[in-house]
Amino acid sequence: IRIKEEEDPSISQAEIEKIRSWRSNGHIRNLLEKSVASACMFMSILLNKPQGLRIQNCSPFRISNNTSIKLLSIINWTDIDTSYIAHINTAYRSKFRSYARLFGISAYMVLPKSKAMEYYDWIS
Repeated sequence: IRIKEEEDPSISQAEIEKIRSWRSNGHIRNLLEKSVASACMFMSILLNKPQGLRIQNCSPFRISNNTSIKLLSIINWTDIDTSYIAHINTAYRSKFRSYARLFGISAYMVLPKSKAMEYYDWIS
């Protein structure tokens, strides 16, 4: 990932790497928090909690214990180099794995928008 700090000669390479790491960890943390929140919403529905029932009423389909939960996080990444997204996906999957097992989530991944559009016609 290229960052604007690379263009500043007063910033050392070590500092640039620190900034990159901080930003990457922020993206991973954000993805993890959103995924856990999504899983909790599904569980609220399955436990027939008042807020869960409100969510179910807004859903275009019925969510039940037989519903297969799959989480797809899409990042609007325009850079040709997708190795950054691969790194984010690997780290995210590693951190979310225990939640996926706990909540019975069958699939979860991060894709750049361009790749997601190739796989899913409902993404534009």
